[in-house]
Amino acid sequence: MALTLANRLSLPAILGRAPHWLAQNAVARKALWYADFRRGQFARNGLARGFPQMGSFSSAGMRYEQTASGLLVPRGVDEPRLADYSTGARRLLMEGPKSKEPIVSIPAEVTTGNPATWNATSLTDANLGTTLAPDGEAEVAVWNMQNRAVYWQVSGLTVGLAYTQSVWVKCSPEGIGETLYLRKPGVVSSPFGLNDLDRYGRITLDGTWQRITATRVVGSGETTFNYLFENRLSQGASGTGYGLAIWGANLEEGAHATSVVHDQGSGAARAPDLFAADVSGFDLSGGFWVSLNCRAEVTAGEDQALLRLAGSGG
Repeated sequence: MALTLANRLSLPAILGRAPHWLAQNAVARKALWYADFRRGQFARNGLARGFPQMGSFSSAGMRYEQTASGLLVPRGVDEPRLADYSTGARRLLMEGPKSKEPIVSIPAEVTTGNPATWNATSLTDANLGTTLAPDGEAEVAVWNMQNRAVYWQVSGLTVGLAYTQSVWVKCSPEGIGETLYLRKPGVVSSPFGLNDLDRYGRITLDGTWQRITATRVVGSGETTFNYLFENRLSQGASGTGYGLAIWGANLEEGAHATSVVHDQGSGAARAPDLFAADVSGFDLSGGFWVSLNCRAEVTAGEDQALLRLAGSGG
């Protein structure tokens, strides 16, 4: 059959020129603006686009993106985290500001000798060598963790607010299968009995870099406490000794841990991640639908808007 203008512009011909994924995705072809961050697929007005053509992204400061293997990759100013796996699946990670309380990064990284900035019980042989940090760059000391607690004193918390502690840890092969406990924020003192496990976050060590977290609402008389993790609840004095490296210890306001801010002890107020797309070229006179498939968490009192349409009408 001879090619004519009519059959050259038929749907099969158009789909034949489209990327394979777009040819099979009717929703994306019909959408004015389409993004699938799990697959890294983007389209505007039915045409495949790269993320930079979808809009403008802005952020202040360096943030970490977690890869599928668990490595934390630094992302610079105005660089989006398009393939973050911190929630267990590939997603775009965007975080808002911490407006009331700064994120406190506790100096957990020690390269030689005993951890002078931290306190510990019987930590006399802390330096058992080094291991590579989750960012793949820093060398972190390995501490002896036989029937031991390591802690850092924190003060200035606000009564009635929820706080979350988080720290990355990695054990030597001898520690695989052992339980590590992180005391919850504001717990001033705690017995070491197994009946008090509600005072702790805990994980089972597996020999890789893992993040342990603990969340709690701070009560009266609890604004100063020890940020403490230990294995004394599961080990006696003759318990198995193993090496433990720690990195990226954070304390922040809110009910969950956000991405690590690693700044060696000083507070850090995180600026928000922002994305804006110009839709002035779209015909929206007949109305439109917006569909979002995301995981979202907001802090009480924060601006809870996930999406805004702005223009001459406000």
